[in-house]
Amino acid sequence: MKKIFLILLLLLTGKNFGQDTIIQKSNPIVYGELLFGFGGSFNKYNGYIYGGSLGYQIKKNLFTIRYTVNPENKYKAATAGLVGVPVFYSRYKNKEIGLLYGRRFVKEGRSLSFAAGISTNELEYRYRHEGSEIQSTIKHYYGMAYELNIKWFKHRKERYRIYAMFHVGKPTAFGRTIGLRLTGNISKHSYLGFGITYGFGLHKHY
Repeated sequence: MKKIFLILLLLLTGKNFGQDTIIQKSNPIVYGELLFGFGGSFNKYNGYIYGGSLGYQIKKNLFTIRYTVNPENKYKAATAGLVGVPVFYSRYKNKEIGLLYGRRFVKEGRSLSFAAGISTNELEYRYRHEGSEIQSTIKHYYGMAYELNIKWFKHRKERYRIYAMFHVGKPTAFGRTIGLRLTGNISKHSYLGFGITYGFGLHKHY
């Protein structure tokens, strides 16, 4: 009887242990980011760059969809009273939607990733002849988007902080990230940019 009881106890304990192992799943790795920096076309203009992206990681495989805008940065002097005020304007503006695949490596509270993929692009050129209204021409083309990222984020579960000071809720994997990105596109109108990224999400398995 004692042997039967011990066998049943082991079976029940083993079953419960197996269920706990299955239930305790790690969080997914998914995050969104904003980008702002400087960049420009190799053959047309220089300017600034901004946009957003969404990343999803499976093992070390990284899938990213991004939207990037790269306008020309030019200015001319305008007079306001006796003071000359610079007025910024753009003749060229390149918009890109890219779907990228790459690899991402995580170590404690930082990560390094690189990715490349296809993109669809729209280049707008604005111009005005003397005495006429502003006109524009738009060209659509495809390219190969690429990027290299380094990011820093919290390395363990913590309570979320409002304004980096006030703790709220329970310890969570959700948090902020800040990083640097080298980004570009190889196409008919290739460009290269460098900027700072800032985002929120789940950045590693906690």
